[in-house]
Amino acid sequence: MKSDQMGTGHNNPSPRELPLSNQARFSSVLMKGAQEVSHEWFGFAQERVQKNMDGLNRLVGCRSVQDFVATQSDLMRDGLQQVIDTNKRIAELSVRVAEEAARAIQTQGGQARRAA
Repeated sequence: MKSDQMGTGHNNPSPRELPLSNQARFSSVLMKGAQEVSHEWFGFAQERVQKNMDGLNRLVGCRSVQDFVATQSDLMRDGLQQVIDTNKRIAELSVRVAEEAARAIQTQGGQARRAA
């Protein structure tokens, strides 16, 4: 069943209905997006390991309980901020990839309407 027959109100074909060239473009967009998201996660993990090692060195250097608690609080706040920033970048990447994939499908939809 074509997507315009599903009651969605859209005349765009599903990825299965795209010609091979558009399927390749659609797949390429999704693959590139997955690679970028993977790169972000690996970068996050690598940076987190380095910051954890630095934080451990800072904790070892603490001379009082108050200094230790303050340092630990700073490390937790920094870690949480890093998670938030990374997730924000991944969300932005995901939106961009979804928009690019939608354009690939819409391009085919426009070509199919012109050919009809």
